[in-house]
Amino acid sequence: MKAEKFGEISDLIDYLRNNFIIAHLCGFDITKKLPSYWTFERFLKNFDHKYLSYVMQN
Repeated sequence: MKAEKFGEISDLIDYLRNNFIIAHLCGFDITKKLPSYWTFERFLKNFDHKYLSYVMQN
């Protein structure tokens, strides 16, 4: 979401559904359905964002 500057989870999901290569590079199995909106929301809420900040800086 940060890399593409999406403000909403639904924008991210639409983007990944329309860009299977990007979804694959993000680690999703493109032969299966993407996680639901609620799964993405729960991940963002519970994930420690300092790890993502570190990855983005490096």
